[in-house]
Amino acid sequence: MRFDDYWITDKALDFAAKEQGTDKEELISGLSIMAPAILAQFNMPELQEQVSAAISSYLKNPKNIEIKAAPSAPTPIMTFVALASNPASLIEALNVSISANK
Repeated sequence: MRFDDYWITDKALDFAAKEQGTDKEELISGLSIMAPAILAQFNMPELQEQVSAAISSYLKNPKNIEIKAAPSAPTPIMTFVALASNPASLIEALNVSISANK
């Protein structure tokens, strides 16, 4: 899944910063800190670093952001059902990655 930004992210960040009584740079800094903190519960440091870097890069210079799932083999639908209660295992099984501005 890929999102190519042409203008909306900057406008949304400006709006959100104004609503929160802060500036865009502080908002970006806060969002960049929150993402890895949320992902820490999955105990996947490599993905946590990847997500943190992608979000930080995208928010500072919004061009595009992409999330890929590239399982090593075809994944039966029942695998999704079985792993739904364990998001970390599901993320690992699907070989999820995220990148920005590529």
